[in-house]
Amino acid sequence: MRVFNPQLLHDLLRPGKMSKHLNMVLAIFGVFSALGYFLLLGLGDVRPRMDMFFVLYASLFSIYAVTSCFVLFAAKDTRAQTKLPFHLVQIIAMAVLFRCVLLSGYPFLTDDIYRYLWDGRVWQAGINPYLYAPDSAALSVLRDTVIHPYINHPGIPTIYAPMLQFLFRAVYIISPTFVGMKAAVSLFDLGSIAVLIALLDSLKMDKRLVVFYAWNPLAIIETAGSGHVDSYGVFWLLLFMLFFMRGNVILAALALAASVLTKFIALIVLPFVVLRFGWRKSAHFALVFGIAVLAAYGPFLDAGRALFAALSVYTTKWLFNASLFHIVHKIVVFVHPSDNLDANLMIAKKILAMAFMGLSIWLFLRRKRIGYQANECGILHEWFILFGAICIISPTLHPWYLIWLLPMLVFFHNRAWILLSGLIILSYQVLVDYYQTGVWQESPATQLMIYVPFYLMLLFDHRNLHFFRKSKS
Repeated sequence: MRVFNPQLLHDLLRPGKMSKHLNMVLAIFGVFSALGYFLLLGLGDVRPRMDMFFVLYASLFSIYAVTSCFVLFAAKDTRAQTKLPFHLVQIIAMAVLFRCVLLSGYPFLTDDIYRYLWDGRVWQAGINPYLYAPDSAALSVLRDTVIHPYINHPGIPTIYAPMLQFLFRAVYIISPTFVGMKAAVSLFDLGSIAVLIALLDSLKMDKRLVVFYAWNPLAIIETAGSGHVDSYGVFWLLLFMLFFMRGNVILAALALAASVLTKFIALIVLPFVVLRFGWRKSAHFALVFGIAVLAAYGPFLDAGRALFAALSVYTTKWLFNASLFHIVHKIVVFVHPSDNLDANLMIAKKILAMAFMGLSIWLFLRRKRIGYQANECGILHEWFILFGAICIISPTLHPWYLIWLLPMLVFFHNRAWILLSGLIILSYQVLVDYYQTGVWQESPATQLMIYVPFYLMLLFDHRNLHFFRKSKS
């Protein structure tokens, strides 16, 4: 008797069969994923139990990958769309559940959330958060035993841009706790899911493909679990893309300004506005954008140069989990030996910055030559390529930085970047020694485990120099 029937598996993987059984697949895998998040919550402090954390994350990521494949197969069946609304409700309901499970958990993987709460406290007290570092004597009256002792880099003023300061203050007024902060960023994360569905609808793509972001465990753990505010900036960026594709100049300008005022990285899409709107409308866009930026910085202008003091320290000295930058830096050190470590870091940054500028110019000229249609994935395409390049050349790539790229997997189901969203969690291995000894030391073996599979998959999928693959729904 044959135990395994290949024909049975082949029949199950047919798009029609996949769509027919997708509700059962989503229910079963959703329940198993929810169980995984409950187990993750039950771990408590994961730093001394990092091996178990990695096992649970690998399980959650495997379920996510398999579920995404099922949805992708089902999306190819254009004849079986009757259950699409029900499937979408299943996906969204589970996405909400996964995030709710982690909300009450203590953010053991990061201490950034304490700086968020501190900034909110400082501004609520009527003090410009850009003026003083947390350890400054001028802020001694605000210190406590709940927030202040856990702030990272207490000798450096805040690095966070104005839109985040508004968020921090609002959360501090409503609920000055890590749960309150995590709930706020999770709401914007769920808002991103809603905007992604609207984008899929505009592009006439299957809305169930939102599962590529909604169920991604990296997005869930870094927002609902750790409370990282990147989801806040991503929400505004996606809203910009939606208004941009619909040709709404003013709303697109305001949304992009909000994203840039969260993290300046969103500026990389600004040149492509001209290709979509033309020079006259782009002038209106620039005017609204500029007014919004100036208005947001208005309450903080008395800080003067201190507005960007922490950003200068970050761009000059911080280095973590780099891939291509690490290689280029080693070459620079070999060719140009120097006792000045900062100088060699700057040389490597300048080399890769010029490469990025070249890529941006090439992409701009290419788009100008072939045309820029509103009903295409133009701006999504540009962001995916350019931010992906930044991840590759960046001297610092924390896991939560990928939140800015993960929404693009909904439209471009790139296996290499999906894989990286699973592997990059291994960079938290650094917390094991840091927890025990207080020494922050990266492991070359861990970096190889993260990046070798990623680059091999990237080269395998894009050997003809294609940067992305758009799946037809």
